[in-house]
Amino acid sequence: MDQTTNLPISLPALDSIFGWIVLTVLGLSTVFFVFDSVGFLPRWLQRYVYRNRSAQTIDVLRELGFEVERVKRKNRAAKISERRSADQLKEAAKNLTEPATLRKKLMVGRIDAVSTNSFIDLMGATCEPTKAVHAAQLLSSHWRNLIGSSGEQDIPDFDFVVAPKAGSPFIAYEFAKLHQKPLVLHNEQAKFQSDDEDFAAFFDAEEKPKDGARALMVDDSTTGGRKAADTIRHLREAGYTVSDFLVVFEPLTKKKIGRNAAERLSNVQVRLHSIIETE
Repeated sequence: MDQTTNLPISLPALDSIFGWIVLTVLGLSTVFFVFDSVGFLPRWLQRYVYRNRSAQTIDVLRELGFEVERVKRKNRAAKISERRSADQLKEAAKNLTEPATLRKKLMVGRIDAVSTNSFIDLMGATCEPTKAVHAAQLLSSHWRNLIGSSGEQDIPDFDFVVAPKAGSPFIAYEFAKLHQKPLVLHNEQAKFQSDDEDFAAFFDAEEKPKDGARALMVDDSTTGGRKAADTIRHLREAGYTVSDFLVVFEPLTKKKIGRNAAERLSNVQVRLHSIIETE
């Protein structure tokens, strides 16, 4: 009868395996560090690694009691060069709108027109380039204050500026230049009809914004909010996000007939930010 000889199986010692793992990790870490230092590390891998590190750092800072979100808002605000206090902004906005004010009895509004004794034609005034730049600077400073205010709700960043073409596009143009963001203009009526929904039917832009991009609305004013509401609707139908609307002044002319713009926009989850309110 054949007898099978049981030979002992030689296994590496556990400490040898552990040592091999440690050396391998250290070796890979060294290669990673060297590649990162000399710029050979792929950018996608850099972003992945540093994003994870940033997230861990933020978690530690929060545990230590730091107000991370507030600091982030302050940092965003610090990048905006236009700096004026709320009182300075109000005074500057009054000085800008006063010369453009028509003082006579007239009717305001295409729908539900109301009678008023004055009308601020900032749309016409900002056809003069320096006034358009000035208005944009005021709105930029106002935006900075909104971001940096610890008492405000979170004000998200934006990817492009949008304005009703029937409003004051010169102000939006100058604002977009200040923030180095693309400008998109909204048309109330479609420029053409097609079988599918086409971005270019309602919007003018050098390039279509990326899907899901966030818009910031900018104009001289809004009275009843109708043009703004149409712009918001078409933006969202096109797949874009919008939550904030910046204006130099907010006329309260239609408030007496229940057409307050701020309330109307609030109903569609958009915040109206005006520098001054006017009657």
